[in-house]
Amino acid sequence: MPFRLSRRRSRLNPNDADMLADYADALGIHQGRKLEGKPETMIDKALKVDPNHVKALMLAGTMAYNRKDFALAVKDWERARTNLAPDSDPEFQSKSRPRSARRSSAWVVLH
Repeated sequence: MPFRLSRRRSRLNPNDADMLADYADALGIHQGRKLEGKPETMIDKALKVDPNHVKALMLAGTMAYNRKDFALAVKDWERARTNLAPDSDPEFQSKSRPRSARRSSAWVVLH
């Protein structure tokens, strides 16, 4: 039921970046943790509404990482991290995702 509600809410207010990013996330989970297709469209819409939307940037970074576009993944994740609220979860503020993408990028370049 929450999945259907999320989709309905997205239709009602397509200019709400929170709703668009939440919908993309829920749809991606529903599609077997794949963000290609409709979730990607929702992420793009969320970033058009709010280019600094943390969740949309994190999802965009994940998509880039999965496509092995490590430079873009780092860029999206770093931008998300710089826009976090100061009191957000310290684990979420971690630099581990960008660091992992940088290592993967270096591995691709070296091999």
